[in-house]
Amino acid sequence: MRILWFKYWHCHCRFRDLFKPLPPGCVPVEELTWQLKDVPGHKSNLYIPHLFRGIWYDFSFLPGMSADSFDELTEGKERVYIYHENRFCKVSDAILDMSYADLFRPVDDLQERIDAVTGDWAGSYVVGLHIRRTDNAGAISGSPDEFFYNAVEVEMAEHPDVRFYVASDDESVKRGLKDRYGDRIITFPLCLKRNSVQGMKDAVVDLFCLGSTRKIYGSMSSSYSNFAGKLYGIEVIKSLQA
Repeated sequence: MRILWFKYWHCHCRFRDLFKPLPPGCVPVEELTWQLKDVPGHKSNLYIPHLFRGIWYDFSFLPGMSADSFDELTEGKERVYIYHENRFCKVSDAILDMSYADLFRPVDDLQERIDAVTGDWAGSYVVGLHIRRTDNAGAISGSPDEFFYNAVEVEMAEHPDVRFYVASDDESVKRGLKDRYGDRIITFPLCLKRNSVQGMKDAVVDLFCLGSTRKIYGSMSSSYSNFAGKLYGIEVIKSLQA
């Protein structure tokens, strides 16, 4: 098995810019070179790599395919290409005993930034809000501002001393919460450019701060909310009726 990390415009950094090597016993992460057979297909490259991948691979497991069907779809295949945004196969008992934070360990300078933020709320009751906006129509329609305002009101009624860490790709959302709830809202300025190394570093800091809260009210259609919850195994709520 090989794990290849692809640096391109909407994730413009290398694995080692963000994370330490995976723990012993894990397959190391390699930097993907521009080999057509391994480059993911996107709108930006007209999905051309998909057309030629069959020359090198017996099967391609791609987004939209169910992890529950992985074994069946790949049975008897010797060379399988996997490009997926979520879990793509059954999880081993060894992995179940590890948190995502045990696997993905930020490099020292990013960990120092994370600790500087989260250290301030040690022992406090801090709830995370992940409010995805900009180009994610599913998050905007499925998780409107009212959902988060209602969640804040519910938490404040149950925990008078609660504070909220807000992760969002829309600075106006943060300002609106800050104006309404004052010092209960914890934020920090971010570089929001995906095509920059700094933007990716800031996203990792934001992700780990979000994951260090007690629970997360997240956005529909966003893997960022889910991954933040999986870092330390905390609850992610995307509906007040859930």
